[in-house]
Amino acid sequence: MPSDQNMEGRHENASRSPLLVCITSIQTAARRGEEKTYTENVSLHGARVISQRPWQPGEEAQVTPLKYGTPVRGRVVYCKRTRWIAYFVGLKLPHHPVYWSSFTYPAVW
Repeated sequence: MPSDQNMEGRHENASRSPLLVCITSIQTAARRGEEKTYTENVSLHGARVISQRPWQPGEEAQVTPLKYGTPVRGRVVYCKRTRWIAYFVGLKLPHHPVYWSSFTYPAVW
């Protein structure tokens, strides 16, 4: 599978199976809370998540899959507004390889 050129800095192939996750800002968790959302794609060291709010590059986040997998912390690389009322958030997850993409979840949009 070719890599997605829309994610700056991507050097790995990514799974496009959406995964249901919770994303929380490490710095502002008390004010913003946890957001339940979906990934658009996941690779070993990164993910693109759909969010209802803008994120700042450099902001730290924790991403937790709702079914299977270990929570991971990462850094926001970019945040791009979509045509709809949402944002694509590119996350670099450098600390541990992410193996969530081996699980498939039903997409509920």
